[in-house]
Amino acid sequence: MAAAGLGAAAALLCATGVMAQTDATPTEPSVLMQHGIAYVSGGIGEDEVAAMNKMAAQYSLRVMVAGAGGEYLSDVDVAIASAAGKPVFSARTDGPILLVRLSAGHYRVSATSGQASVTHTVVVPAHGTARLDLHLKAQ
Repeated sequence: MAAAGLGAAAALLCATGVMAQTDATPTEPSVLMQHGIAYVSGGIGEDEVAAMNKMAAQYSLRVMVAGAGGEYLSDVDVAIASAAGKPVFSARTDGPILLVRLSAGHYRVSATSGQASVTHTVVVPAHGTARLDLHLKAQ
């Protein structure tokens, strides 16, 4: 009788463990630092996109990188310079979304992948998040 009760308890624990795993919230991508600038890159899969969308309010710039046809890109080299042309930040993306915590101001953002590139200017506000969608075009 005790063995049957123990078996039922073990089955209940296993079922509870499976339920707990499916109810778990997705892990947020890691926050990285470069020269005192916090950033996060990713956005592969629905869970990671959802996690990054929640994190976006903590960053002053949200960059989305896509190809000319609208397909989302990863492994894109992104460089950010001040309005005066001074390099401020650079990274290779781990997905189509890049969140960067910059000071308010005017910036020039360049993205390059293979022979495709694009450059745009963006104004980062003192409060809130600037959004920049970059569509790379072959040279």
